[in-house]
Amino acid sequence: MLVVSLIVFSAVRLIPGDAVDIMFQAEAGSSEQRDVLRQRLGLDRPWYVQYGSWLGGILTGNFGASLRTGMDVGGEIFRAFPVTLELVMLGTIIGSALGIVLGIVAATNRGRWLDWLIQPVGLVGLSIPNFWLGSLMLLAAGLYFPQLHVVGFVPFSEDPLRNLSVMILPSLALGLTLGSAVMRMTRTSVLEVMSQDFVRTARAKGMLEPSVLWRHILRNSLIPVITVITIQIGVLIGGSIVLERVFALPGLGRLLVTAIGERDYPMVQGITLLITFIFVMINLLTDILYRVLDPRVKLG
Repeated sequence: MLVVSLIVFSAVRLIPGDAVDIMFQAEAGSSEQRDVLRQRLGLDRPWYVQYGSWLGGILTGNFGASLRTGMDVGGEIFRAFPVTLELVMLGTIIGSALGIVLGIVAATNRGRWLDWLIQPVGLVGLSIPNFWLGSLMLLAAGLYFPQLHVVGFVPFSEDPLRNLSVMILPSLALGLTLGSAVMRMTRTSVLEVMSQDFVRTARAKGMLEPSVLWRHILRNSLIPVITVITIQIGVLIGGSIVLERVFALPGLGRLLVTAIGERDYPMVQGITLLITFIFVMINLLTDILYRVLDPRVKLG
């Protein structure tokens, strides 16, 4: 996280122009006015002083103030985070469930028409950008299902049905890419486990096929599938940045894109650091989950 913070701090300042230049685009300002504003915002200090000041604030829970609005960055992130969290969670649930089910169906019907039908669908799902798919879904909903509420975000606590009707399309667009990757990995992993000796032994004992599938095959196939899901969560967070713009959702992605355009350095750095922290924690939880699913995996 420390390395990421330094990279982001440096990279965002390589973009031509700073917050002061963006503010004075619409109206001409003298160089003296710009210098005064830069001094007020602290942009005239050396980069290492700015970085040290920002990092010191982060360590004490202070994300700084927005250069554009002057509002607390932590508060803005806190208000936008639940929207992105809901979108990523729904996309993960939809994609994981769809991918695991289709992967099992394809593996248990290897070489049959269902297998030949599911595999190209998975390839198409991996090839289509989620923002393009989301745009098509939004267009189709507007043309053929005008009664659906697909825009105008409402928090789940205020109106659950309205919230889900707004979130279902971006969640589907986000989850289909994950579902395709999970489906392919599930099929490969299930086929590999099905050829193991302990599966043949379970069948020789007379165990019913559903019992063999759920008790022996699926559990031993989940570790590589979970790896794919956790890796793809980072992709989902990245995909949500664009989808939130397409569906006008007030989440972290929309906030981040706006902050980049306005050269709002504290906002960009705060959001990126939060996403990095989430990704690190997901990887940690994945390692712990390995131990739960497979006792042969040792921690430490």
